[in-house]
Amino acid sequence: ERALALEETLDDVIDAITEELNSLSQEELLAFDRILERKLFDIDRADIHAQTDGSDDGFLYCRGFIVAIGRAYYEAVLA
Repeated sequence: ERALALEETLDDVIDAITEELNSLSQEELLAFDRILERKLFDIDRADIHAQTDGSDDGFLYCRGFIVAIGRAYYEAVLA
């Protein structure tokens, strides 16, 4: 039941993000991509990988989740 509620919430978030990204110009979208790329790179560290205990793909997905969950969480992980 909770998993279904979470899935519905995530669907809403994904829809909102998709709508926002679709409204960006090519230059703005490229700037967003560069920022995201940098944030993923900055937490591409062995100590963080050790905490996620996953494959390389899983580690990428985990870093994406860390960025997506918000600034406070990202900065806590980064620190």
